[in-house]
Amino acid sequence: MTTISKLLDELREIDPGIWNTLTWQIKYVCGKENTFFIDSIIQSHIQRACEKQGWTWSVHKQTPEEEKSHYAEICEIGPGYDGDYYNQYHESGITWKEANSPAEALLGAYITAIKMKQSTSKKQHKKCGNFYINTAIDSSKTEGNKINEPIY
Repeated sequence: MTTISKLLDELREIDPGIWNTLTWQIKYVCGKENTFFIDSIIQSHIQRACEKQGWTWSVHKQTPEEEKSHYAEICEIGPGYDGDYYNQYHESGITWKEANSPAEALLGAYITAIKMKQSTSKKQHKKCGNFYINTAIDSSKTEGNKINEPIY
């Protein structure tokens, strides 16, 4: 089983909607043999899924001395971002993954980001100097408190 296949199995568990769309398109549009189109479909759907979450994403080609040829990074935009691209604190990294193809790297990063979102579903951003930090909320102490409503 290829790494992409394993990642798609993992995606089925955490985001069945995206998985259904991907597998339908792979099966009926390009077949199992055309890896270029399969990678293109996966990457395009995961990019849109990241954007629906309000996350930014990037995929990079690494230099030849790196073990894997690509890496993908997923970030979230911090609260209070005013649209100034040069504001160095406008994003905070959620996760990044290395892989041998752009689609595999982005899919792996997306799965990790979704798992992190699910495991820390009650988060709050707090400003500390020029940085935004995520702090977990103990729901037993904040129940019914509108000030501490979780972001997710």
